[in-house]
This record gives sequence, C-alpha cells and structure tokens, in this order.
Amino acid sequence: MSKPKGGKFMNEFEVAFETENIDGKELIETHWKWVPCYICQNAFGRIRLTKRYCNQCGHAFCDGEHGRFQTRGSHTTGICIKCFSIK
Repeated sequence: MSKPKGGKFMNEFEVAFETENIDGKELIETHWKWVPCYICQNAFGRIRLTKRYCNQCGHAFCDGEHGRFQTRGSHTTGICIKCFSIK
C-alpha cells in the first residue's frame, strides 16, 4: 500500500477547502486546521496557510502581513487589516 502524496499536511489542506462555508475561526478553533489567508487568496490569488484568525470577521490572516495581534485590557486578540482599517 503506497502512502498518499502530501501526507498529513495535504489532508489538512484539503479539509480547509472542502469546508468553504465555514469561516477560518471555526476551522482553527474547532478542528485546529491550517486554512488559507483570506486576503492572500481573494486579493492575490495565492495560497498561504495559517492558523491565525481575526476576532471581528472570523477570516484567517497572515500574521504580520495581513493582520496582527493587539492587546486589549488583559487579553490579546487578532485583527486583520480589513477590520483594522474600518475601525
């Protein structure tokens, strides 16, 4: 029996695309899956996997490039550049 190409990482990648109707936040929190950065995928047409998500819109983002973490009071939350520019 041959091992499937891509191994465990590829299986996680496929799951992220099979569940397009679920936002990045739910996939990351519930299933701890790697998901594509929302901005990379929709604006640039590239796939960059991440486990970071925006606490406001729920979309996944690339840490440092398309989002960041900010401290509010005693806890730290993630925010994407789309939501950061709106507030």
